[in-house]
Amino acid sequence: MGLSVGDMESTIRFWHGLLGFELKGNMEFSSNPVILDLTGAPHAKNREMVATVPGTKALIAFYEYQGIERTPFHLRVPDPGSPAIALRVKDFDGLLKRMREAGVQVTSARGEPVQFSPASRDIFVVDPNGLNVELLETKAP
Repeated sequence: MGLSVGDMESTIRFWHGLLGFELKGNMEFSSNPVILDLTGAPHAKNREMVATVPGTKALIAFYEYQGIERTPFHLRVPDPGSPAIALRVKDFDGLLKRMREAGVQVTSARGEPVQFSPASRDIFVVDPNGLNVELLETKAP
């Protein structure tokens, strides 16, 4: 999965600082013409950080562009085409507390987790780039 980001530093604070992803890459902007032609931004610069989703082999890449007009947007979860990523977390309550203290936007109704069953609960938050992130906890019955 790839995500264009507005600011790499705030992205790292969220994905590494709160979620524990180990991001690797080069924080320097560069101009790789092949990548920039592919993305339709031939006169821009970009930088990339990549992480493996903890506990999986799945990769997520974060791209930041410079020298080109960028328009942030955010789609609500029910909007058609709205992107989201679901993450199973170990310390649901502790993570949610740290996220609230960091000012992360919670979008679930009333800002509270939804209990799907005695062993499962979820909540949606928004990363600094507008990506909907579903945090889910499952416990053995």
